[in-house]
Amino acid sequence: MRLYSGTPIWLATDGPAPVRPALIGRVTTEVAIIGAGITGALLAWRLSREGVPAIVIDKRPPSMGSTFASTAILSYELDEQLADLVPRLGEADARRVYELSCSAIGTLGDVSAAVGGGVGFNRRHEFYFARNDEDATDRRREFEMRHALGFRIALLTRNEIESLFPFSRPLATRSSEAAEVDPVRFTRALLNRAAGGGVRIFTDTVTTYAPGNAVDLATESGGEIQARHVVFATGYETKRFADIPGAKLTSTYVVATEPLAATPGWPEGAVICEAGNPYSYMRKTDDGRLLYGGEDEPFADPAAMRAALPAKVDLMAERLQAMFPELRFRVDAAWAAVFSSTVDGLPFIGPHPDFPGASFALGYGGNGITFAAIATDILTDQILGRDTPDARLFRFGRSAGTDEEA
Repeated sequence: MRLYSGTPIWLATDGPAPVRPALIGRVTTEVAIIGAGITGALLAWRLSREGVPAIVIDKRPPSMGSTFASTAILSYELDEQLADLVPRLGEADARRVYELSCSAIGTLGDVSAAVGGGVGFNRRHEFYFARNDEDATDRRREFEMRHALGFRIALLTRNEIESLFPFSRPLATRSSEAAEVDPVRFTRALLNRAAGGGVRIFTDTVTTYAPGNAVDLATESGGEIQARHVVFATGYETKRFADIPGAKLTSTYVVATEPLAATPGWPEGAVICEAGNPYSYMRKTDDGRLLYGGEDEPFADPAAMRAALPAKVDLMAERLQAMFPELRFRVDAAWAAVFSSTVDGLPFIGPHPDFPGASFALGYGGNGITFAAIATDILTDQILGRDTPDARLFRFGRSAGTDEEA
């Protein structure tokens, strides 16, 4: 599957991925991780810290799948608002999901420091704007729910918004629980550290999966892997070979400006999201670029994505200029990316009924990187035989994850 069209900005800032060797011969390991994106990299790094032998294998060079096309906004906002998740899960479980998303941002900050920093991780305020009065009603309801359940969140009126920004909106919420990172640099740093801890990394394609007392994997190059545990960190491509209940592929679009010396009207490099149709999201990079994304479409066909991209670029540049009229910018890169959402907005983490001996770490939704951090905690504990009470929230077979609940 082609996971993006166009040229993500990370190619200019981080360069092409280092090539890893194909797997030759037969190897035995405790854990085989299929997927060398940010999810597989986080898990590999964590297992290396725990002293667990592991292999990472991906048909692409590391970081060159959907990770390469991510804007890497780290937010505890989910596709499903807390006020909507409570009727699905109950108050305690819905609150726990949002707590885990909040804590994942802190975890990612700790991990970025542990791998040596320099991966573009920055804590940010997040402003979430309502585009119109209907969106404002929903956002106010969400504020009231989160405030009642103890989340740190502020409500901004139109006058307060106008005092901070060069545009007007009827209402917004502000949170300090957000961050940003360079997803490619972070993934490569994690894998380099994992390799230094003994994790072996291969660029190869897994062709067969044979469960037994251990799982046997065969690869396109003729290699073989025997592993006690297999983890599929295969992202949005997983839907091609495994049943993912209610998962829906969508395309999203991003423009990146050239590095800017000044960003008038953009307070403190904040993350900016805007509700409504079209939904949009914005951030700065650590080299001063602005990323503006959104304009989602209900298709994931590469030809359709390529065809839609030029008009999307023009439209998003116009909207960015309208919001920040004093900005002087040039679009330096643009791309379209595939992502997948679920009915309840939550990832799938854990065993899959059709793959004995395997677990999945699928960060479907708008917060794949924070979900990857949650998956890393859950799966590491499961592999080491520790209690994992939060695993039930993201398991396959949960009722809220089926089409019937939509």
